[in-house]
Amino acid sequence: GMDALVERAAQRGEGLPGVVSAVVMRLLAAMDETMEQLRNPPGNKKVNAARPPTPMPLSAHHRTQLRGWQAVFVLGARSDRAFAERLLPQLFRHLAVPHVPDVRDCQELLACSLCAMYEDLVVEPFLVPALKFFDAQAQVSASLLVVASYMFKRWSAAARQGALGGESVQRVAALIHAVAPYLSHNSAYVRGTAAWGYFEIFEALGTERLAEQFCAGDAKLLTDLYLFIASNKECKKMRGRLRPVFADLGPGDPGMLARLLDSEVLPAPDEPKDPASVPAASPMYLCMDGEFQPSSTFLTNLKEEVAAEMDTFYHRSDVTQYPSCSDNWQYFVAQAVAELSAAPPAAAAGADDPTEGAETF
Repeated sequence: GMDALVERAAQRGEGLPGVVSAVVMRLLAAMDETMEQLRNPPGNKKVNAARPPTPMPLSAHHRTQLRGWQAVFVLGARSDRAFAERLLPQLFRHLAVPHVPDVRDCQELLACSLCAMYEDLVVEPFLVPALKFFDAQAQVSASLLVVASYMFKRWSAAARQGALGGESVQRVAALIHAVAPYLSHNSAYVRGTAAWGYFEIFEALGTERLAEQFCAGDAKLLTDLYLFIASNKECKKMRGRLRPVFADLGPGDPGMLARLLDSEVLPAPDEPKDPASVPAASPMYLCMDGEFQPSSTFLTNLKEEVAAEMDTFYHRSDVTQYPSCSDNWQYFVAQAVAELSAAPPAAAAGADDPTEGAETF
């Protein structure tokens, strides 16, 4: 109902209805209260600042957070500029603490939506300062880098169309500065997220255009980091594996009904399907235990792909299982190829038959 109210107001050229903004702020107050209860449960005599504010899956607190942030995402994605200024501080305060993945997915999508609409309100005031806090938990850093990568993706598309203005280029430079340290993060999926966005924006804008935004020393260092990511074969493999994951990065249509229909939780109205003729597909969203949940979140998919590729790197580095990957093997192969190339044609032809010249016993 609230989503439809916002839609009708937008069609009439009106701002965000007051009742909608009031509902969103009340929802955020409920989210604050829930997080405080998780940190300091009722009856707990000692305040434990280190207590993780993440509930048990499908507990009462988890259900409250999931429903609350789904509603905040749907309504907050329709924010006008004035309400976005009120919403952003609370959003980034919650992004700065761990949450259950499906809850955090709604927060990331809302941040991406607001970035797309009001990048001047988000990037330098909130996103860049949040990334400069290097002691955040890995999940928090990954979420912030997902939002940064979404902006890099948008800016890259605009640059390829010649539609990226000078003011946006300055924001690009500020965000590159904030993302670059995460290329050395200890967590593989955090590092992989940073590397994907970093490569994407440099590839689209070019090193020369970006170098104009930095001092000489910074430009040299940042360009060399890009050249390493662009040319290193393992970075190329990782980037190729993550490309399908990042292809769907973005909030899309914030309408919850559209998400239900697209996810096959509800059947399409005009296209009945024969179960025998259509292969089973994993839906994007599920109605389970009375809750509307994503079957998988973006960050979860990203983490799994990075982990799988890192396992591949590890196993290939074990020369007892893969001798052909060892430096010694590569050396002797290269030496044999060089000797064959330098040998006379007749000798090379004779080398093709391993039985020629062999003694018979």
